[in-house]
Amino acid sequence: MADTKLETKQDVITRLLNFEYILVFVNTGAEGLIIPEYLKVEPTVTLKLSSHFEGKMEILSDRIEAVLRFKGQYFPCTIPMNAIWGASTPKGSNYFWFESAPDVVLKAAEKKGEVVAKKPERPALRRIK
Repeated sequence: MADTKLETKQDVITRLLNFEYILVFVNTGAEGLIIPEYLKVEPTVTLKLSSHFEGKMEILSDRIEAVLRFKGQYFPCTIPMNAIWGASTPKGSNYFWFESAPDVVLKAAEKKGEVVAKKPERPALRRIK
């Protein structure tokens, strides 16, 4: 019998880190995101992660804790899993979690004709008798 368990973001990112590096696409409006302030100007930012970097990195179920280098200075970052809307490898494998993407990304995907299932703003109301 085949295992039908879906990989979590943590599983995917941990597996992808077997490559030299990965790029993670981050929603800068997500709560709990700690990166240099100047990177939060745009609604999304791309961060390069590698297990070969000098800075410490820990992949947890709800976040990534990493000391990353920006403009020659190390900065302790916290990247909540719910802020990550995509990941890419140098070999061209791409992963998307549209439920975490900022609106600008969703609108661009819809424009390209890609199917985007967005979470409802609030649960649908149902009449109960």
